[in-house]
Amino acid sequence: MYAKVNGTEIFFDVHGLQFEPKGEEVLEKPVTFVLHGGPGGDHIDFIPWLKPLEKRTQMVFVDHRSTGRSNRRTLPETWNIEQFADDVEELRKYLGLENICVMGESFGGMWSLTYAIRHPHSLRKLILVDTTASWKETWIEAQRIAEKKGDFKQRKVFRDVFEGRVTTEEGFRNWDETVASLYYYKHKKKISREMRARIRSSSLVAAYMWKNIMPKYDITQKLWMIRCPTLVIVGRHDWITPVSQAQRISQLIPNSKLAVFEKSGHMPYVEENSKFLSVVAKFLRS
Repeated sequence: MYAKVNGTEIFFDVHGLQFEPKGEEVLEKPVTFVLHGGPGGDHIDFIPWLKPLEKRTQMVFVDHRSTGRSNRRTLPETWNIEQFADDVEELRKYLGLENICVMGESFGGMWSLTYAIRHPHSLRKLILVDTTASWKETWIEAQRIAEKKGDFKQRKVFRDVFEGRVTTEEGFRNWDETVASLYYYKHKKKISREMRARIRSSSLVAAYMWKNIMPKYDITQKLWMIRCPTLVIVGRHDWITPVSQAQRISQLIPNSKLAVFEKSGHMPYVEENSKFLSVVAKFLRS
């Protein structure tokens, strides 16, 4: 499905009911917008893992402009986190929703934090999964972890994406195949291969943003502005958005709770799926 917002078409996919008949009553569930990683990724890899949450919330999966299934014909000047957040706000209005929950993972968490700061009155609850409020600080620590944790090939190439040197789809696939195991507590090649095959990424958006936008990303000093209930989730073995960054976010957002997943890397919704679903469902229910 597509919504025409802010001069482009944004793709969104809806899973679950907002109003569900239950006996003689109608149960209204919260609506949760789910924001993907990247930049330049898409929503599709969340679906197999988050689908059971339909019992608790209606989920609206969003591809940010110029990637995934969204319209790719937008100008590079609009490829920034603030614009992506404003597109989400216009999509909320387009769908006629008063307030929403937002869940973002990795870059999607940065996008979610920006949304929470720019549009606080539209936000009901916030869920942040393995993300950061300051890319510069995160990148310093992530490099130390990768140098220690990675093998020879991984240490040679892991910086390439994050410093804007990978600019083609083939280049991204080759890079991902090389570094994939860094993202897991226990790497399962079949899962990595399937996720890599399904995604409709945009190497142009990713390269542009890693070179021009991400180095300037730091909203640490604005986290106090987020007043809605917030759940911060992180995998204990995450190299790229380490536990220390989740701890800092949780400390600076007044009404927040931190959940560390001890047997996960960057994707606890994959590696500890049952626990992840339980923790998120409990938070949405509370």
